[in-house]
Amino acid sequence: MPWDGGRRAGFHGNPLRRERSWLPGAGAPPPEACSKARPSDPRTRALTGSPRDSRTAPPVIRLYRRTAAPSTRPRQPSGVLLAARRERQRRRRRCRDGGACGPLGAALKAAENAQPRIRAYIVVSLLSGARTEEVRALQWSHVVAYDEKTQAWRSVVEIGWNHKEFALYVWRSVRKKGETKTPKSRRSLALPKRCVDALKDLKEAQNDDRELVFPTQTGSRMTAHNIRRDFKKVLDSAKLTGRDWAPRELRHSFVSLLSDHDIPIEDISRLVGHSNTVVTETVYRQQIRPVIQEGATAMDRIFPVADDA
Repeated sequence: MPWDGGRRAGFHGNPLRRERSWLPGAGAPPPEACSKARPSDPRTRALTGSPRDSRTAPPVIRLYRRTAAPSTRPRQPSGVLLAARRERQRRRRRCRDGGACGPLGAALKAAENAQPRIRAYIVVSLLSGARTEEVRALQWSHVVAYDEKTQAWRSVVEIGWNHKEFALYVWRSVRKKGETKTPKSRRSLALPKRCVDALKDLKEAQNDDRELVFPTQTGSRMTAHNIRRDFKKVLDSAKLTGRDWAPRELRHSFVSLLSDHDIPIEDISRLVGHSNTVVTETVYRQQIRPVIQEGATAMDRIFPVADDA
């Protein structure tokens, strides 16, 4: 018997019966019947795939369209998302350029002539690889030196700066309850000489008993806006476009510099506080050197080739 467009199945009858008759296996029309039905009927157009009339289709038909024939075409990102992605890639590549002679060197040189607070912030962030949320939560009790007499690490507030080895306890952040991003983000980092000098000058400039290393003028914790404002001023003084940079790029630059100087990925992952190397390679894939050179170097040493000259 030819299909009559749904009239015999209860198209104009009870709504429950109407929706039930359109379910697969319960009197649903064959695919070729959709083209023979009246095109003016919105419920017929809903089955043919017209997106304009899908809102007028019964709920069961809309559910059937979503589950029976999902779209296999990949969703294309919008122009805004593509522009943002290209900007992130450009910033990450920029962190690799020049090293100490490029934009990083210019920013670090400009920071030496800046105020002690933002100078210490830039130096510590760039040379330790700590997150911005971790640097903002630093306390003086977590800046420690190795005491040769007691053979222990003690705060510089207690024993001063006349020591050889210094370290930074990255144990807290500005997150909720002061916890770090992951358990492995709690780490102790040795401080380079430049970081020690910057922190020492900052402590002398504060000349008070504040617990925070980077407080505001009122003694409260610095916000992300405070950091971006001071950071922009330093970059502008270095003849860089400060609005195009973000403080988190100091951490990206830390990864780039270590990778360019042949530091193993395992060591970089531990220094930046990642749970494993997969996270480091995924997040900082633009900074990590993609070429593994140990094999080629070893083979050149085992099977040397004489120069053509």
